[in-house]
Amino acid sequence: MAPHPGISSSGRGFTLVETAVVVVIVAVLAAVAIPSFAGASARSRVDAAAARIVQDIGVASATAAASSSPRMIIFSAAQDAYVLAGVKSGSSSLHRQVDLGGPPYDTNIVSASFESAAFLTLNGFGVAGSGGVIDIAVGTNARRIRLTGGSSAVEVRSMELTRKADTDVLPSIRRVLSAVTVDVMSAEAAALRTAR
Repeated sequence: MAPHPGISSSGRGFTLVETAVVVVIVAVLAAVAIPSFAGASARSRVDAAAARIVQDIGVASATAAASSSPRMIIFSAAQDAYVLAGVKSGSSSLHRQVDLGGPPYDTNIVSASFESAAFLTLNGFGVAGSGGVIDIAVGTNARRIRLTGGSSAVEVRSMELTRKADTDVLPSIRRVLSAVTVDVMSAEAAALRTAR
């Protein structure tokens, strides 16, 4: 009988041992890559949530300055959400609500404290009346957003927790990884100038 075209006549293929070795190598590589991917995904989500909060503080600040009237951002750690009071969301609402607990962020608001309150007040100039801190986390990846009273500066610090953030405080902060300071008034003013 003549061999089929494209198949060697020797009949040699992969043995069971060779196939098992390849399967084991692929399994080891997957076991190493999957946790790394999960960590990168958590870092990406918490970074996006921190950027959203900083952006919304800038929007509320610019709205307060443009209208010469104060604005508030009310944080709820229980609902992992916040409301920008007096900042419209489309044409139908007087307030904009942001849910960090759902997609795409899936982030926990661990705590928000501004002089013993869970809300940030921006005066008619768009400046925070008092300083405060907002802590957010996804798993052990956390960010601390710090506002300085009497200033429009916002600092975001990367932190790593020793355990998942499912409590109301962050007592287990292991170390600060990095810090970035942004002046939200300058960023928003530049964005408004380029939009006109």
